[in-house]
Amino acid sequence: MINEYAKLAIRTCKELSLHEHMSHMAMGISSEYFEYLMTENHEHTVEEIGDIMWYLACLADVLNIELTKPFVDVDYEYNEIQDKLCGCVEKLISAIKKVVIYGKQLSKPDFDEMINNIVYWLYATCENESIDFDIVLKNNIDKLAKRYPEKYTDKAATERLDKVN
Repeated sequence: MINEYAKLAIRTCKELSLHEHMSHMAMGISSEYFEYLMTENHEHTVEEIGDIMWYLACLADVLNIELTKPFVDVDYEYNEIQDKLCGCVEKLISAIKKVVIYGKQLSKPDFDEMINNIVYWLYATCENESIDFDIVLKNNIDKLAKRYPEKYTDKAATERLDKVN
């Protein structure tokens, strides 16, 4: 499902230069992660994890990285998962800043590991909270299909048809 999800997700991503794209994804991952931290119900948790996955899928695409669906075989405590997830998000955002702002060489293997580590901890979060990860991905694609029936446009991004009641 994760590879199918990534293909559907990237069709809704705005075309930008590499550094603009990386900056966009870093800002999106950061803001969605903080929204996730503030969630108060199951439905909102599912939405925010899906939104984070969208940014990860679009970043992975531009870097030619394949998302891998993790297999979580350890029963982690909630706080441990959240500590790991926070650390992984911070590491990725910091790496993007070093490439975009400081001109550091992009290391595809490092970015592959960082992106897929976040996917792992999001999956572990879902397991811990009895959320079906595939449903998270499906719900996100359904939302994006309403917002961008054909593909990304600035107009559709502003109108947000998925939010119209």
